[in-house]
Amino acid sequence: MSPVRNGVREAVSRNALGLWFCGIAALGVMRCWMKIVREGEGPWPPGLLPWLMGTAACAVVGIALLVRERRRHALPLPGHSAAGDGAS
Repeated sequence: MSPVRNGVREAVSRNALGLWFCGIAALGVMRCWMKIVREGEGPWPPGLLPWLMGTAACAVVGIALLVRERRRHALPLPGHSAAGDGAS
């Protein structure tokens, strides 16, 4: 298996929970959109606000997990040394 494939597989496995929460949030947004479109013009359908709040909570948790994992496994930028001594 190529090193690139191993890197992608490792990144996905490290970020699985964050990606799952973001996926659930995306499904929640689509479901809310479907409810709004189906009801047409007028007041929002009952129960939509709690659904949106749950969707937002899932999105926040997912993004927080992805950011935390990104910071934990941050790679040095190209052209910068890992030791921070300024040598390129």
